[in-house]
Amino acid sequence: MAAPTISVPTLPPEGPDPDLRDGMEFLRGGRFADAEVRFRSAMARFGERPDILHFLAVCVANRGDAAAAEKLWRKAIKRDPDEAMLHFNLGAVLHRQGRLDDAVKSWRQTVRLDGHYHEARLRLASTLAETERHADAENAYRELITALESATDSDAAPEVVAQRWRLVAMAQAGLGYVLYRLERPADALAPFNAALAALPATAPEWPGMQADRGLALAASGNLDDGLAAIDEALSVVPDRATLHHSRGHVLFHAGRAADAVASFQRAVELDASRADSARMLGLARERSGDPVGAMQAFETALKVRPGFSEAVQDASSVALDRGEFGRALDLLKPYLEQHRDDAQAWNNAGIAFLMLNELERAHAAFKRAHKLAPNDPLVLTNYGRTLTRMDRAQEAAPLHRRALELLPGDPRLLGHYGNCLLARGHIEDARRTYENALIIDPGNADALAGMEQLRTMSANLTAPQA
Repeated sequence: MAAPTISVPTLPPEGPDPDLRDGMEFLRGGRFADAEVRFRSAMARFGERPDILHFLAVCVANRGDAAAAEKLWRKAIKRDPDEAMLHFNLGAVLHRQGRLDDAVKSWRQTVRLDGHYHEARLRLASTLAETERHADAENAYRELITALESATDSDAAPEVVAQRWRLVAMAQAGLGYVLYRLERPADALAPFNAALAALPATAPEWPGMQADRGLALAASGNLDDGLAAIDEALSVVPDRATLHHSRGHVLFHAGRAADAVASFQRAVELDASRADSARMLGLARERSGDPVGAMQAFETALKVRPGFSEAVQDASSVALDRGEFGRALDLLKPYLEQHRDDAQAWNNAGIAFLMLNELERAHAAFKRAHKLAPNDPLVLTNYGRTLTRMDRAQEAAPLHRRALELLPGDPRLLGHYGNCLLARGHIEDARRTYENALIIDPGNADALAGMEQLRTMSANLTAPQA
């Protein structure tokens, strides 16, 4: 959804002050600097009246100084706390600054003051969705739809009616999207259909709604219909990056990673700021057997959004798979300096240290990961691997057993546990564990190496003495 707009009130009809009158004319004409001069002149004579503070804040916000605009609106609210529009605009400028939780609070207050302020309800719902509070967003959208659909158009001007139906469409589309995000794609289709029916196909919002409907269709098992919906949206706006990203998303999650590459690539070409598209391009390339291209895409994502946790984890995982342990650490060390509570990143760092035979550093990394994620089976098994390598297999055994309780039958975990059993001298238990791992994954490296070690041990025991 687009960034929230700033509401501008009209002046009262009873002969406004010339500075205020001229300021409003300049404001409507987009001459914000000239309008600001007039409003400051009016404020010098009339003092910090809430209406003048409000007009001045609109000017300041439109010239890009969100922090200064926030201060002006807070002053206005202090003087007139019951004016809903002031709270609405404060929410808009807070949203522009990325302070989404504060924006939600302002829009909740707007709705408390004026239950018919439907634009505030829409912004509240969309921001709840933006902050991943999808269940709350669902409730907010449903309340808005009920309020909008219960309104009557009998005495309303045509432009008011058109605006109400635009809000209905936006609310229905928002509801559809949160239901999709709540993994209820079949339930999402009815709201999407209602949204599309409420808007003409020429409306600027229509392609995005149609593409989101395509996501829900694909997630409901209707892959071809989902792709067709997204392609229809792209036929209207072929150069919209979000639509290419949606198409790539559908293809990737349908197991067609190679086909998804072109869509994600196009999204990045159209909008170089889309770190999420660059990251998905990396995943699609990795899944398609192009680890070098995957690393390039992940690094692009990290240039756009430093500290992008998923991209750091993806890139370091690819580096580990390629045996580039130093490169993995180059990615992880600066990230972990700023994100000390990321268990997955500590786990990847521990693997890199372990492969470099830096056992004490590996132990410290896995100890930290285990503290953060005590029930992650991969953290548990990797912590156990390190303890086994440090001749502390007795301590490692319960970690491996717990990992296998959480992820039973995983061949990686079985291979690691086999090594722990072998280090403790439990030869037959180790053999059975390796054999179980190889039944599931005949190429399991730990199990193959362990079985070879057992054969060597057996040959040494049975060799004739000189």
